[in-house]
Amino acid sequence: MLKLETLADLQSLHSNAVVESSTLEYKASPAVDQKNKDEITKDVSAMANAEGGQIIYGMTEANHLPAGLDAGVDPKVFDGLWFEQVIQQNVSPRIEGLKILLIHLGTGNNAIVVTVPQSTTVHQVKAGLYYRRRNFRNDIMADYEIREAMNRNRNPELFVRLKFDNGDRHTLVFGEVGEAPTSQPFNLKAYIENTSAQPAFHAVVDIGIVTKITPKSAGSFKSALLANNDRNVPMNWFQWTLVSPPALPVFRELSLLMTPEPIKLSVPKSELGSQGLFDITIKISAPGFSGIQHWAILSRGPVMTLCPPGSPYAADRG
Repeated sequence: MLKLETLADLQSLHSNAVVESSTLEYKASPAVDQKNKDEITKDVSAMANAEGGQIIYGMTEANHLPAGLDAGVDPKVFDGLWFEQVIQQNVSPRIEGLKILLIHLGTGNNAIVVTVPQSTTVHQVKAGLYYRRRNFRNDIMADYEIREAMNRNRNPELFVRLKFDNGDRHTLVFGEVGEAPTSQPFNLKAYIENTSAQPAFHAVVDIGIVTKITPKSAGSFKSALLANNDRNVPMNWFQWTLVSPPALPVFRELSLLMTPEPIKLSVPKSELGSQGLFDITIKISAPGFSGIQHWAILSRGPVMTLCPPGSPYAADRG
């Protein structure tokens, strides 16, 4: 979850152009209204039924990017207790661990951050339906999704998080390598996380990086063969295997660096323009769990930004 506790935290979302995703949604203040109680309930329950996330009321958006804070919500009418009652009285069962934070805007009104944990069960709204957040919309859940959500505590739920050395952004530095100008090598680190109470004792993770990016070193990963991903994009693959014991199992609220030596990459200058996208695919297999994640690296000139699953840049563009 993002650290969203102060007015400066919210303003930084706008200044840093933090895009909406499956775990982050922006809502303008008019969305907070008595007539919108069903919509609020649906949005919150859909996040709980998926990966969890945060909804910010009082932030306008355009094309899934934050367009700035608006006038805010009147605290005399809509306070934290109003939100708590609207959500918990219209969702079954209650969402445990829900957090509602009112952030003063300095105008007498508030922005409201609703932090929704991923639930260990599945939540139904009053209309008798189950919703799940998927990218930027809320879909009615299929039967198999409901059963999987209700079994979260029985199987691990694994997720791989990617980072550069300094977080989600890296600025390329160029120099001559051979005859073609390519960037100096940079690191791609991978962390594995588990949102379930069931530890993962064994797992295999395959990370595929589009061949437009040049691998310089596999680090501590096992370098696998070149092969297309599920979208028929050619990729270089890197594999990591967990066997516990002797390794530490992956348990909830642990972010485990997968290898001490990261993958080293380089980008040919010829692949850069004013804006470009580079695909990354991650396949995860463990007893009782399998999943696939689509990440992307967005390049604006030499500035590279990691885009997680659910962002518009990592969505299926085929």
